[in-house]
Amino acid sequence: MKKLLTFIGAALISTSLYAQGSPDYGSGLKLNLNPEGDKFIRFILWDQLWLRNTSMNPGTMVGGEPTDNSWSIGNRRLRALTYAQISKRYMILLHFGINNQTFINGGATGTSGTGGYGNGKKTQLFFHDAWNEYAVILPGEAGKFSLSLGAGLHYYMGLSRMTMASTLNFLTVDSPVFSWPLIDNSDQFARQLGMFAKGKYGKLEYRFSLNKPFATDLTPVNVTDPSRAVAVDNNGNPSFSKAGYLEYQFLDEESNTLPFKVGSYLGTKKYSM
Repeated sequence: MKKLLTFIGAALISTSLYAQGSPDYGSGLKLNLNPEGDKFIRFILWDQLWLRNTSMNPGTMVGGEPTDNSWSIGNRRLRALTYAQISKRYMILLHFGINNQTFINGGATGTSGTGGYGNGKKTQLFFHDAWNEYAVILPGEAGKFSLSLGAGLHYYMGLSRMTMASTLNFLTVDSPVFSWPLIDNSDQFARQLGMFAKGKYGKLEYRFSLNKPFATDLTPVNVTDPSRAVAVDNNGNPSFSKAGYLEYQFLDEESNTLPFKVGSYLGTKKYSM
């Protein structure tokens, strides 16, 4: 086993690395809808696999069996993203997929035991993003300034760069969950329903949004004191939340076509935050 792991590690180290995929993949799959190429549909597909070995604490049970070591392979992220540039100004985007499916967890709600709906099976496919966007001022129309407005289930959430991280280009480790402090509480996997404005002024990039958080009117269970049976984040009819992010790109400029912030360019760009 040690020889096998050494071989795999050496193979990974010796493999050439490319920012955002291989040269063969390029920018994904793009179908032009007119000869000029300004009307098109673009597809981005990815499946990130995890192979893990875990040393367990004494007394650990996996699937009802005591064990001190466990192997697993799973779909960490299985996603499909597509956006259609219907006209030079209007775009619609859809992003859907699954997360965290292994041999024993990540299945649909209520899956357990064996059979067609056993542990880890029929995992939930859901939309991560779905929005419409209109370019009010295209780049070059008003000097250095550009502006696009959009609405839907979106990822223009602000707070920090990693709060809007892409999942295609992490380096070595996954993004820490504390980058998304409200994950799946008042948001849908870091997204909220709302309206956003984005654009650039020279090397200054901006994004602002006004959103309606998801309701969190759930009462905790198994509390011994009835007076404490209220969730601290209860918000049955929430007020609008406001988010924003500004950055000045001193060196190379990044694209703002999509909200996802690159984790590492692996040396192909010089950028600052």
